[in-house]
Amino acid sequence: MVAEPPHQDGKKSLATRIATGAAWIVAGRLLMRMMGFINLAILGRLLTPADYDYIAVVFSVMLVLQGMTEFGAAQAVVKFRDASKADYDTLFTLSFIRGVFLALVLLGLAVPLANFYGDKAYIALFCVVAIVPFLEGLFNPRFFEFERNINFIQELKVLASRQLLAVIVSVTIALLTRSYWAMIAGHIVGTLAQLILTYVMVSYKPKFSLSEQAKVLGFSGWVAAVGFVSTMNLKMDSLFLAKIFGKGDVGPYWMGVQLSQLLTNEVANPVGRALFPGMSEMQDNTEGLRKVCLGGGQALGAIVLPLAFGLSFVAEDLITLILGDPEKWHQTVPVVQFVAPTLGIYFITSPIYQYVMAQGQTRLLFFRELLYFIVRVPLFIWAAIAYGFMGAVYMRAAAGLVQMTLNMGIYKKLSGRSFFEPVLVAWRSLAAVAVMSVWFLLLRPHLDMIEALPLLVRLGIDAACGAVLYIGAHGIIWQLAGRPAGVEQVILSKTHPLIAKFSR
Repeated sequence: MVAEPPHQDGKKSLATRIATGAAWIVAGRLLMRMMGFINLAILGRLLTPADYDYIAVVFSVMLVLQGMTEFGAAQAVVKFRDASKADYDTLFTLSFIRGVFLALVLLGLAVPLANFYGDKAYIALFCVVAIVPFLEGLFNPRFFEFERNINFIQELKVLASRQLLAVIVSVTIALLTRSYWAMIAGHIVGTLAQLILTYVMVSYKPKFSLSEQAKVLGFSGWVAAVGFVSTMNLKMDSLFLAKIFGKGDVGPYWMGVQLSQLLTNEVANPVGRALFPGMSEMQDNTEGLRKVCLGGGQALGAIVLPLAFGLSFVAEDLITLILGDPEKWHQTVPVVQFVAPTLGIYFITSPIYQYVMAQGQTRLLFFRELLYFIVRVPLFIWAAIAYGFMGAVYMRAAAGLVQMTLNMGIYKKLSGRSFFEPVLVAWRSLAAVAVMSVWFLLLRPHLDMIEALPLLVRLGIDAACGAVLYIGAHGIIWQLAGRPAGVEQVILSKTHPLIAKFSR
């Protein structure tokens, strides 16, 4: 049954719709992450770190090319609130051209990259993975109307279906072959399922047309430039390390970065996606935009910071639980320990991206990413060559703080407010995390009795103690601060009726 994207409900406040939209995305991504967690746990036991070297390189090349050519179809649909059939046809045509181009580039790079890395296995891998961008180029652009209307339930259905099929295919093939081809096949099947469902969920008959290319590219030009440099920043690490270190080290590094993002991205990205369509409704209200931006940062700080630091503190036990043999994946532990906390701190300032986009100042985002690239990439290569694996880890962690600093500079430029305001808005969460850290850094190392307990029990105790300390400290600090308006008040208003209901 085709579902038409629902129109906005004027009776609901913008803040309510943003919160509801973010909640649906979080629920969906947590569901997908749970399935991905199962997939990772099984494949981590069936495959070797060397298998993940291939996956890291092939996926990184594909994602770099996708990022280099991204023109922001979803953002264009959200931005153009009165998009016409001609607009959608233009978006479809541009996406199709991009998909065909990327597929041909991947085919063309297969032999040169196989020679560059000294491994002929890459030829077949790049030829097969070229199917993915071609399929993505056929996606239904009208499906992004759900995002524009801050209604993510339909997207949840599509992405959950994609992930479920990908997991089933990956695990089945891994059990039969014990080969890296399992992940490639799962990714292709998942992409095909998503393509079909975008048309099942929303009626649209594509037509090749470029009649509105000036309008679309006028907005998307800087978005594409931002995506190009941003992807170079985020996805080039594995490609550099594969050449510098050879086989065996890239897989653990790539796996560590994925695990570092295990929880933080599942909260931060949904909030950001829900904020942008909400902010786009306030394009002419700069003060309102600023407050929404800071509110988003405060909410992210309250949720992401304890997750990121907690992940770092239990990294060794968690990796053993997920991937099995601790010796096989021992290099992954320090990646999570150092990268996860800086990601958590960075995400406090991540709503600045939507703040800038809503004001149409994408040029600033491009120059931010360009400066970040110029500083980060040479330092990362130097650190990896000079100090090996741990040098790469330390530089990846430091990069998050550099990007946060650049975000704060943009915020100061656009708002005229304090440089530190985007971080200080989350000061109560930072203080509560410091209290939580007491358990992991000062108390836990001296409790040998806990160390002797089974792995799941240890993780449960650590999670419970960390949560109690964080929530308790956060509540006390909020009370001492005079109960100011903020995320605590929102959570209390939502949970109080439930508590009252169940306490009757």
